[in-house]
Amino acid sequence: MQSQETLGILQSISGYRLGRARFVGITHYEQGDFLGPHADRSGADGAKAIAFSYCLAAPSYSEGHDDGALIYRRDHPEPDLALRPTAGSFIIFDVPRMGVHYVAPILRKSEARISLVGFYYFAED
Repeated sequence: MQSQETLGILQSISGYRLGRARFVGITHYEQGDFLGPHADRSGADGAKAIAFSYCLAAPSYSEGHDDGALIYRRDHPEPDLALRPTAGSFIIFDVPRMGVHYVAPILRKSEARISLVGFYYFAED
């Protein structure tokens, strides 16, 4: 995640000059689990440029079910945006522009969403 090749690709996509990565950990959501509405913000540890989620396992999605989807709340009247990660997907978020979002509850037993999550900070001059 810190290789020059990876940083180069992420910098090209985001348009930001990136510095260090911080791995928050592995998230494991099973039936009934969710992450409530929140906004990723910069803190005392630095200015966050992008957040990432590398999905290791994902629920099977079907019409009308958002089990474990990342839901981005948009300003109304636009509907919320549901991102449904699949195993092996890598999702990045522009932290300064990203608003409130959450992980929808896992509703079905025997389904799980497991992801490696973290942040890249802006490069320090």
